[in-house]
Amino acid sequence: MNYIELINNYWEMNKVHFFTPNETAVYFALLNKANSLMWKNPFNHSNDFLSIESGVSIPTIQRVKNSLKQKGLIDFKSGTGRRNLTEFTIKGNQKGATSDTLSDTLSDTLSDTLSDTLSDKQHKTKTKTKTIIKKNIIKKVFVKPTISEIQNYCSERKNNINAEQFFNFYESKGWLIGKNKMIDWQAAVRTWEKNNFSKPQQQSQSYKELGINY
Repeated sequence: MNYIELINNYWEMNKVHFFTPNETAVYFALLNKANSLMWKNPFNHSNDFLSIESGVSIPTIQRVKNSLKQKGLIDFKSGTGRRNLTEFTIKGNQKGATSDTLSDTLSDTLSDTLSDTLSDKQHKTKTKTKTIIKKNIIKKVFVKPTISEIQNYCSERKNNINAEQFFNFYESKGWLIGKNKMIDWQAAVRTWEKNNFSKPQQQSQSYKELGINY
């Protein structure tokens, strides 16, 4: 029985025995110890360290060990002598010493689980990154041009549009196009080109239609 199977077995038994928090803490502390020893079984461990690792008081440890033994999860032999170490056996793994089969199975199980978990986490991270990038797309903010900038752009395009008239026209309208705030003044310049606002006679007529005198 490997580490995962021991854990699953514990929770299956919990449906019948309704383990106490102390029993759960002590049992999983013992599993962790066995795992750190590469599943040497049986193994020696002191009640003092078991109390520290599980958070269960030493007087309670003895009652919990007996309860776990009665329920078939562990076996133990109380130690004697100066160090007074207890010999624990995790039931369900009776091969003793280091089990190559257990180590290989545990390694494969944990590797597959870890690989799947990391792969899923990386996928979620990429998805989250894409979402953040989409949310952080910066909208183009309109900045009112200067007459000089308009003139330079018009000169580049050789359209003969009067930069000052263009500026004054949209300044009077609050830089709106219809009811919408202007987004791209260069696009507005190109629209004037298309409408032949660069021709003096048509400029005059267009301004009169708009109620603006120049």
